[in-house]
Amino acid sequence: MSARRRVLTARTISRAGVLPLLATALLVAAPASNGAASTTETIRRTLAGDDVAIHNLVGSVRVVPGDGSSVVAEITTAGHDAGRLRIEDGPLRGRNTLRIVYPSDRIHVNDMGRFSSSTFRARDDGTLDVRRNEGRRVTLSGRGGGLEASADIVLHVPRGKRVSIYWGRGDGDVRNVEADLRIDGASMTLDAHQVIGSLHVEIGSGGVTVERAKGSVSIETGSGDVEIREVRGDALDVETGSGRIIASAVETAAMTLETGSGDVRASSIRAPRASLETGSGHLDLLLDSDADDLTLESGSGDVSLSVPRSFGAAVHFETGSGDIDSDVPITIRSRGRREINGTIGDGNGRVSVETGSGGITIRGARG
Repeated sequence: MSARRRVLTARTISRAGVLPLLATALLVAAPASNGAASTTETIRRTLAGDDVAIHNLVGSVRVVPGDGSSVVAEITTAGHDAGRLRIEDGPLRGRNTLRIVYPSDRIHVNDMGRFSSSTFRARDDGTLDVRRNEGRRVTLSGRGGGLEASADIVLHVPRGKRVSIYWGRGDGDVRNVEADLRIDGASMTLDAHQVIGSLHVEIGSGGVTVERAKGSVSIETGSGDVEIREVRGDALDVETGSGRIIASAVETAAMTLETGSGDVRASSIRAPRASLETGSGHLDLLLDSDADDLTLESGSGDVSLSVPRSFGAAVHFETGSGDIDSDVPITIRSRGRREINGTIGDGNGRVSVETGSGGITIRGARG
């Protein structure tokens, strides 16, 4: 089994840059959770160019459609120490960038538990970097002490832009955007709805939901559930170290769904090439079309495959301990105690189903 189980944190961001344009600022006083005065400031920046990057340690990010030729960022800083944050933009490593600079190695985060903490790297210029192990160590903690500040960002993205978002802790929401997006976070949840263009997501821990996307979609998480609904494109690639994967109404040339531990359930799938794999969990796939190359593999768990009436493939079914049950006619070439090799229909495709511990069930379409 080839399950890759990597725990991800904030990813390397080595190219960035932006042309600055400061518009307005609004100051509002509000009580902080510890009783001290908290300052909220909203600043607007315009990021010129077709390729921009955003870096931030703590807060939320929303990506919405934008007008004009530039990405516009609305940054709202909050917290007792919000005034100490620096908002910088300008050319950096060959790409336009916006970054929020936190002048401290310890950040207090109100919504973290008292005994919770996260540590990763940040360069002095505000870019996040883990894979190269560059920059100073920054710790986010729910305990008292440390810089109390965060930044929420709303990005207005015009059609056709390329935007890379690098995040520490928070949540993300993407809606109705036509752009190529990369979202790279250490600890965050992400909801993406109606995205046209490529979507690449890498998250250390947190759940991901993608709905009504058109374009190539790639999702990788260290831990967290992933839900995919109504996706069309060249490829869908989902990998999580630990978590459940649910996919429905997918139409793509190639699909890969892989988890180290958790169930994989996919329905209404049209994908000539598909691979579903779990180290520990059940696999359940309902195909709406023929498959040229289909692989289902579970280290421990039952595997269920439903195919249309016109389905045809050379098949290999194997289980370490469990039964093989099919209501689809199979022309058997060879058979062992817990293994079957044969042909379904015209035999033009290829299907391999294996489980180390569990049963295998093959069902034809009803009605």
